[in-house]
Parts: sequence; structure tokens; C-alpha cells
Amino acid sequence: MKRILDDEFLKENIDEGMRYAIAVLNEKGYETNYCCEGHYNEKYECYVGAYISFKESIPKELFPKLPSFPWKDDDKAMSRYKTPITVIDGRRGKYIKDMTESDCFYWEFTKYKRTSRAAKDLEHDRFIVELNEWVDMLPVRE
Repeated sequence: MKRILDDEFLKENIDEGMRYAIAVLNEKGYETNYCCEGHYNEKYECYVGAYISFKESIPKELFPKLPSFPWKDDDKAMSRYKTPITVIDGRRGKYIKDMTESDCFYWEFTKYKRTSRAAKDLEHDRFIVELNEWVDMLPVRE
């Protein structure tokens, strides 16, 4: 695989938890537009959602299937949107740039205040691990 994103670019532009996934996705031919690993919001005592936007659609059989983040669940969810969108404090909003339609996958984290910060941190860490496992199993795009 050819190296598309160099280490300096990754350090300067990509959230630490997403660097591996974004580098491998792009190396395998799944070019990305933008992403966020999700960050803890002290005011709301939860992580805001994580997302990855792709330049081209992903075949349905290759959609992320992360064990801890199923497609439908009241508590944690993974959604697929068509870009252009961006995620602001866990809400969808239109992305300002005029981009072609492509896939944007969004994962939402536990929002219950009764869940401890440590448990929420573990959930976030588990998301990064599961995301990287999915990226590793993806075939190189033709």
C-alpha cells in the first residue's frame, strides 16, 4: 500500500484516536474528507459523537459493524448520512462547502449522566479499538 498521509499531516490535522484509521483507510483507497474521534464535553458530561466522512460511497457489505456500536439502539448508535454534513455537539448540521454526495458514518456515545466518566472513557477507547479492527479487515479498494 502506498502512504497517502504522512505522519506530520496526521499529527497536525487528525485527532489522535483517528490517526491510524484515517491513514489506513486512505492507504487502502477509501479516501476521507474529514473526521472526529468524539471529545468529552464537560458541560453535558458526555462524549460528543465521532464521525468519518468519505469522498466516495462505501459498499453496503463493507459498512462498519462495530460490536459495541450497533446500527439501532437508544443508547449508542451508528448512523449513515449523505454528506455534505457536519456534526456539532451531537446534532447534524449542513456542511458549508459544496461537496459531492458521499457517505458519512456517525457514532453516538452514552449520554446518561448517571454513567461515570471512567465508564464513558472506556466506551470511547473501545470505539477506537473496534474502529481500527474494522479498518484492518477492509480489503484494498479496486
